[in-house]
Amino acid sequence: MRGALRLVRFRGAAGGGPRLGLEEAPGGDLVDLSAAEPELPRSMREFLEIGPRGLALAQRALESGQHRVPRVTARLLAPVGDPEKVICVGLNYHDHCKEQAVKVPKEPLIFSKFPSAITGPYDDIVHPQDTSELDWEVELAAIIGKRGRHIEEAVALEHVLGFTVANDVSARDWQMRRNGRQWLLGKTFDTFCPLGPAIVTREALAGWGPSGTTRVAMPPHDTSHRYPQPVDSLQCQWAPYAGQQHLPPHLWGARPRRLGLPVCDTGPWRHPPDRDPCGSGGLSETACFP
Repeated sequence: MRGALRLVRFRGAAGGGPRLGLEEAPGGDLVDLSAAEPELPRSMREFLEIGPRGLALAQRALESGQHRVPRVTARLLAPVGDPEKVICVGLNYHDHCKEQAVKVPKEPLIFSKFPSAITGPYDDIVHPQDTSELDWEVELAAIIGKRGRHIEEAVALEHVLGFTVANDVSARDWQMRRNGRQWLLGKTFDTFCPLGPAIVTREALAGWGPSGTTRVAMPPHDTSHRYPQPVDSLQCQWAPYAGQQHLPPHLWGARPRRLGLPVCDTGPWRHPPDRDPCGSGGLSETACFP
């Protein structure tokens, strides 16, 4: 059985266009997939559309011991740079509802971010001049690896390739009081969706819970909706495509790194950040559909 892979996009020391790669280990050196398997596309979205064959070629490159790139010479990019959709689930944790002084919604609260909001895990977050209430939340992003529609809950997670860290940056004044209180503009300024550094394939999970739920680093009692459930109301509207990103419930505190991804606490209201406060992009309520 293939082990978990850590898929990345990067630019090398010489610059040039984005390249596909793998992390050998969390925080470790990279494998240059674009050099090891030249026929592979340079877009993560196109790579994921290849399906199992692409992952098999990536595994072969990892085992070859060749085409290594020292991490310090590479610039890591968002692992998915061009998803078709970024779909998010809001207010999906009881503690987060308390923090926002709102009731727990009876149904998942769905919103979206423009793909143009995506930026790299170590890139600056731009503070728009139009907001004085910049906020951020660490999120877990599920990367959709297989398209489908009207998917049964019991098999929904078979359509998830893996997970990455996301940072849901918000302009709270635009989200809560301006633009007719529609969330979109407050959530989707440029650089408001840092991602990465790596997509960790779902083989990294220690196990699946009942009814298709996952056992990841979050307290089950705090989740207001089970992880696969928000996708149910989405698949009637859009068919999930490979590479799409879905942001389910954000992680709570600095729990164990079950996925080998960096996690940090969202905390109470905080000062506007000049850079990504999580250092690695963040983990939350988001899903990517490349």
